[in-house]
Amino acid sequence: MMLCQVLSYPEIDTFVDKLTVSLHPLTLDAVCYALSSDRSGPREKWYHVEVTLVIFRENTFLPLYFKMGGFYPSLFYNVVMSKVSSRNWYDRMDENIIVGAMPFKSDVEKLMKDENVKAVISLCEGHEHKRFVARKEDWIMQAVDYLSLPTVDYSSPSMENIDTGIEFMKKHAEQDSTVYVHCKAGRTRSVTLVGCYLIQKRKWTPSNSKNFLEDKRPHVVLQDLHFRAMYRYYDKNILKAKREKGKEGSNEDLNASQ
Repeated sequence: MMLCQVLSYPEIDTFVDKLTVSLHPLTLDAVCYALSSDRSGPREKWYHVEVTLVIFRENTFLPLYFKMGGFYPSLFYNVVMSKVSSRNWYDRMDENIIVGAMPFKSDVEKLMKDENVKAVISLCEGHEHKRFVARKEDWIMQAVDYLSLPTVDYSSPSMENIDTGIEFMKKHAEQDSTVYVHCKAGRTRSVTLVGCYLIQKRKWTPSNSKNFLEDKRPHVVLQDLHFRAMYRYYDKNILKAKREKGKEGSNEDLNASQ
């Protein structure tokens, strides 16, 4: 059974509808050799594609092995970039929402005190909650409301999880508190969820939401996969309402003319 292979970007779409796909640019030639002998195409087009089949829901050892192997280098990279570049560990989107990378235990009190964080949404999977990061119990001990929406790294949250997350954010926005929404790096999974929240709250198009997010947090990574999730949410919750409202208006005009 195939676990990993190297694909060029256009080939990614052939997997999206049937498989859960994670991708990120390769950084080491050695990794590419280890995954596949196929090194065709320009260097910048190589991608590591982790294909998680449905059958792995019952036997998760192998995909978990690959995920954990890449977790520490990726987290270390994020920490370094936050120190040596203009990247922030987290950024405020509006008065109630912060998007950020995985918070450490030492961040809990600071976020509560400085940012009025009273709720947290984590889109990380179980294997990403290491001892040194703030886990559910760390937040609960501080009376911070906590919602876990496990999502495969580099993929998009399900529509069900998006709906659940948005209702959670709306509830705390009404209480004038701040929700810290995070994944591992605060660049993909959490950004997709907050992008849908902004679509719902401000009645924006996906493009409006994407542009806003990129302006507030320039290192976000929204690929076609994530933008499609935002558009599905937009179609289901904004365009559908407009279509239904248009039908009601047409029916009223028809009744008035009779």
